[in-house]
Amino acid sequence: MHENRSSGENGLLAATPDELIANLPGLLGFYPEESFVVQGYYSKPDGSVYIGPTVRVDLSDDFPSGEIARYLANAQCAFHVGFIVSDRAVGNDHEYSGWIEKQAWFQAIQQADAAGKVPLMGCWLVDETREGARYRLLFGVEVLYDEITPTIWRTGTVGSVVASPAMHPWSLRNELPSLTRQEAFAYLLGDDTDSDEEQRTARTREIQRRVNRSSSVDANASSDATALLNGLARNDVTTEELLSEEEIIDSVGIWMSRTVLRDEVIGVMLDAPEAAKNLLIAAVRSLSGELRANALATLALVFLELGQVLSASQALTVALHEQPSHNLSQLLFAAVSSGMHYAALDAVKCGLLDENER
Repeated sequence: MHENRSSGENGLLAATPDELIANLPGLLGFYPEESFVVQGYYSKPDGSVYIGPTVRVDLSDDFPSGEIARYLANAQCAFHVGFIVSDRAVGNDHEYSGWIEKQAWFQAIQQADAAGKVPLMGCWLVDETREGARYRLLFGVEVLYDEITPTIWRTGTVGSVVASPAMHPWSLRNELPSLTRQEAFAYLLGDDTDSDEEQRTARTREIQRRVNRSSSVDANASSDATALLNGLARNDVTTEELLSEEEIIDSVGIWMSRTVLRDEVIGVMLDAPEAAKNLLIAAVRSLSGELRANALATLALVFLELGQVLSASQALTVALHEQPSHNLSQLLFAAVSSGMHYAALDAVKCGLLDENER
């Protein structure tokens, strides 16, 4: 949802919870399940607001409130709203039996809100993000204790997902969000069986051994990458075809094995983004560890070059989930979170972000 929304009376958004929840599939790229979702909003000088980053985490006892707090700190939004999506809300919605207060993750959310780490204007519970699903307010000082606040802010049913503003870009592409998070990220994960993971790990170790044995691995990385991408573009080679090209995957693995090599080929990748996208997705699905994280971060830059910000965010989410200390992914994720992704892309092209990373 990129269009501006004016603030309503009492500091509330003109968009109501039924509309905000309906936007979630379009914003995330999938229909969230058993999730905590935070939407950030930025204010404009004229008093209107527009949506910022949207972050989603699993509902679990090991709730990552610290990670959410760091994300929100990077985003620097004017305010945030939260949504808990859980099918356990079914049957508990009206009776409010107290089940939710017993959950460790809910206690963590409340503690983070009270401490100002994850400050929420309001937090709502809904069983799923479908039209007609019932939601209700769990907490929110500005909303809960305002007697003149419209009822729709306390309880109601989710509006049309298909007609939501966040679905408009999907409609233009004749696409639909994935039904599940696993489906949405499948193109980055492959089948993810144990045998696949073993093969990725073995291949990565062999590439690293080759790099460590040589003092001058691929001194012509930039020209080699240019020739490869030109050939891929000319022959319209797909990701599935590239997955079986071991020599090509190994070459990309070598480029991703060292920061200096990765940085040398990034510019080439951005000059041929469509071919680079297919190549990097194949590499991501074939590598592990630091090499995979470098490939994911480079893929995120390629997605940004293609204007696919959601896909870039997904690639960075996976990279940081697997390698939380990966520097380039951290820098890019902070930029995407704060809406500065295109500035970061320009900085990469000028070589400025690379210096900050080091």
